[in-house]
Parts: sequence; C-alpha cells; structure tokens
Amino acid sequence: MTIRCTLLATLSVLILAPAASSQPEPNPADDRPWWRDAVFYQVFVRSFQDATHGPFAGDGKGDLQGLIDRLDYLNDGDPATTDDLGTTALWLMPICESETYHGYDIEDYRKVDSELGTNELFIELMDECHKRGIRVITDWVMNHSSWKHPWFKSAVQPESADRGRYIFRDPRPTSRGPWGQNVWHDNARGQSGQSYYGVFSHTMPDLNLRDGRNTRDLHSAAGYWLTDLKADGFRLDAIKFMVENFPDGLDSTPETLKWLSDFREHAHAVNPDAFIIGEVWDNAEVVQSYIKAGAVDSAFEFDLSFKLIDALNSGDATELAAHIAKLAETYDASGPMGGHIYSTFLSNHDQTRVLTRLGGDVRKAKLAAAIQMTLPGTPFIYYGEELGMTGDKPDPDIRTPMPWSDTEPNAGFTTGEPWRAVNDDPAQVSVPVAHAKRGLGAHYRKLIQLRQTEPALRSDVIKVMPQEDPALLYFWRGDQETGVMWCAANLSDRTVELHNGTLEPYGFAHGDMLVQDLRRYRD
Repeated sequence: MTIRCTLLATLSVLILAPAASSQPEPNPADDRPWWRDAVFYQVFVRSFQDATHGPFAGDGKGDLQGLIDRLDYLNDGDPATTDDLGTTALWLMPICESETYHGYDIEDYRKVDSELGTNELFIELMDECHKRGIRVITDWVMNHSSWKHPWFKSAVQPESADRGRYIFRDPRPTSRGPWGQNVWHDNARGQSGQSYYGVFSHTMPDLNLRDGRNTRDLHSAAGYWLTDLKADGFRLDAIKFMVENFPDGLDSTPETLKWLSDFREHAHAVNPDAFIIGEVWDNAEVVQSYIKAGAVDSAFEFDLSFKLIDALNSGDATELAAHIAKLAETYDASGPMGGHIYSTFLSNHDQTRVLTRLGGDVRKAKLAAAIQMTLPGTPFIYYGEELGMTGDKPDPDIRTPMPWSDTEPNAGFTTGEPWRAVNDDPAQVSVPVAHAKRGLGAHYRKLIQLRQTEPALRSDVIKVMPQEDPALLYFWRGDQETGVMWCAANLSDRTVELHNGTLEPYGFAHGDMLVQDLRRYRD
C-alpha cells in the first residue's frame, strides 16, 4: 500500500499542506453551492476592531470600518501570500439598529446600527470582502423584535391596527415556556391589561408570524439586504420557536418548517446563491428535519460540538466516533445538495469559549481544530478561537475585544476606553503570539489551507474505522473520484499505537491511500 503519513510530535502538530495558500481552481461543471467549500469566521463586530479613522474611530466599540481595516488578516485575496488566516466567508452577528450591545432585539430591519456604521459603510464592506473572495452572511432575527420597534410601540395600543403583529392574551396564561421559563409578560407600557408572549425576554416580544403583514415585511427587508446591501445570505436566529401552537406546541412545529421553507424560497428567488443557515439547538435528528424540509440550506450540528469537547476532556473517543458515524447516516442525502450539509463549530457567542472548556490546554485546542477541519460539514470559527481566547459566562465575557497586539494599549483594539476590557494577557494571547511558528493561529492557517486544497475533504464520504484503542479516533475521507485521505487523532495524554507507527499524546496524523488499496478498509 502506498501511504503518505504525518505523525505528530509531543506538544506540537504538524500538518501536511502546500507551501502556498492557493485556492483550488473552480470547476465549471461543479454545481456545488459556494458555502459547501467555505470556511466561515464568526465576527461580533462590536468586539472586533474600533476604527482608527473616520467618524467611528476611538469610541471603544468595534465597527464596520474597523472590520474593513482588518480584512487582510482574514483573507487578503492574494493566493501567493501565506500570512492571512485564509477564511473565505464571514458570519456577522446582528448589525441592525438595536438598543442592546448584542443586537438580538431589532428596532429597524433595514438600518445598520448607528454605533456600528451605516448602510453605505456596509456596502463598502461587502465590496471589499468580495474583492478578496470573501462571502458575508448576517444574523437575521425574525422570531422576535425589540419592544422598542415601532410595530410593538403601536401594537400595545388596544385599538391599534398593528395589534395582530404580536401575541396578546387576557387573562394572562399560566403556561410556561419550552424550558420552563416565564413567557407571558405584563404590558409594561400600561396601555392594556393584556400580557404578551416573548419566549426569550419581556424586551423581545415574539412576532406573530401567522400575520401576513409580518411575513410580507420580513421578506421585503431580507430582499433589501440581499440586493441593495449585497449580503450573501443569513444566519437565522432561534428558528425552532417561529410559529407556535399554544399551549404545548412551542417549538419545531409543522407551521414553523412551512414558514421557513417559504422564507428560504423567497431568499433564493431574490438571490439564487444566497446561503440560509439556521440555529436549531437540538439533536441531529431534529436538525436534519429542518434541512430535509427545505427550511434551511444548512444548520449547526450542536451534538457534534459538545461530544468533541467532551471526548477531549475525557480522553475517550468512543462516543465521538459513534456520533460521527451516526451523522453519516442521519444526514445522508437529506437535501438537494447531498449528504453532510450540516455546519460544524467548536463554540459560539452563547457558549463558554473552547480553551476555557478544555482547561487551558492548547494541545487539546489544536486537536479539536484538526478534527473539525477534516470532518464533513461547513466549518465555522468563532472570532479569537484561533488565538486561544478564553472566557466564561456571563455573555459579555465570551464576547470580549479581539487582542490584535501584544504591546499596544488595549491590545490594539481601540485608542479609547473599550466597551469591555480585553480579558486575556496580550503577551500570551494575541494575534502576533498565536500566529508565530507553532502557535495556535499558525496551526489554524495550515488546517484551512489543507481543507481548501485537499480534494478528499470536499467529498461527502466518511468512514469511521473500528477503534484499536478507546483514545483513538480513526477515519478516512474521500472516494474514487477525489482520492482518499486517512485521519487519526489521539485524544489522550498517552501514546497510542497505529497500524503504521505510534501517535503521541493529543497527536493528529493524516495521509493518503490509493483507492484500489482500500478494499481491506471498507468492511
């Protein structure tokens, strides 16, 4: 058998990758949607970079101008360079007008938040991203609005024509929400005796999506972002809770899937290349049901993220291997684009950061990234994850400013007073440190290069091999057309044996095989 292999030395990871970060040449006959081969970077704009020039400079908050100024860090558009991260798509957390720092309560669906920029500046961002080959999707929050949205301000008036845009009840129901929380809120504006429904908060009243005006206006606003503002798609927030069947049918109802399918169809009619990804925080079977119903193009695989971190902390790959094998069956040919059209991540803006969950062990963080980048699915990286940023709840502490410098005040994030303190020591956790030789950031660059240049990683085929050791995760990717790459990961702090050598603690290795030599591995 002809095998090219790479074995990992203790405390380091060596990834086989081309010398240059060149992108594969597009195949005119390849009708795969662009997002299937993208590597996404999730950005919380408020924490990414405060502008150093212009009207948004020095106010201590990240903004669209700051993001534009830092795009070359993500992808400079030049395939001959090797110092950019190499990501090819961005997910921007909410940037519509909102009173809160996080933006998940929208006051105006057609306006960029005045603290982050302007609509014109967003168009400039899109132009600069597209020059570099970067696609951009934005967070789109349709389950609820802000209680300061003009619709709700009007709806609280008992005789308002907008009353039907929200869900009011009198007397106040005693039923609880999907996770036992209070969901019926007193009318704080005092205009009626009725309570209203808000699954997340009294400041975020749920929109009544059975009301045709809401559907019409949300479709129209989405179309505006996809055409006039040039966005490439949306990440849909909290989509399990869109259309309720009271009192007990509060999530994943048939009406929810139908409403979302209509929205996705509308978005694709406006822009056939638009990418619609949903947040379905549930098990793989439920996530797959949204994809199969055409409610979204893809959705996040939450179970996989949890099992991967748990496996690294336990040193036992058994459950993780079983889940990866299960995904191959659960998502196989589940949608029009084929199998494995879920999206992968290690952490996001709602969860304790990865390195904190891994007890600060950078070896584990490197291995987690290596596994994610060699599995099927569209990968998402939370900003700063590639630097080893840490953080735990409350939420603002997992959304802290990006440390750009190991010497400048406020780690180079702002010349003013940062909206939230930089939470890591920049001398230990910052862009220059992480991207130095053998740093976590340099490791991410190599993995992204590998993913974008290895044909086998574009295949839908994955075969999880029987475990020779509980600590060993062993699988191969690819098919006869793409060729095959094998991957092996040691999730423990001890050396494990492979059929062709040994794998050091938290080691990762990969290589290729001639397809005709794979017969012995198929069963």
